[in-house]
Amino acid sequence: KPRCVVKQLCLDKPSAQQHAQALQLFHKEAERLDELGQHGQIPSLFAHFQQNRLFYLVQEFVDGVTLEQELAVQGTYSGAEAVSYTHLTLLGSTASS
Repeated sequence: KPRCVVKQLCLDKPSAQQHAQALQLFHKEAERLDELGQHGQIPSLFAHFQQNRLFYLVQEFVDGVTLEQELAVQGTYSGAEAVSYTHLTLLGSTASS
């Protein structure tokens, strides 16, 4: 069985309108994550659901260095460095200038 991560979104006493908007945005995010998860370097989305006015995403667990850990070692990235790092991470090569 694949290991997974469950992410929970909990809104602090939303109005009916806020909840409806959050639900719509949640479904859009889930659709995007599902599309992005088709890429080998991005965790797959296994499921998304709502229960008791809470929203959940279930994604593939990827073992490795977190962005927080990377930033603790590297420090913040410039815009160009962030683009290069993202390109390297997703495509396995450096971004061309």
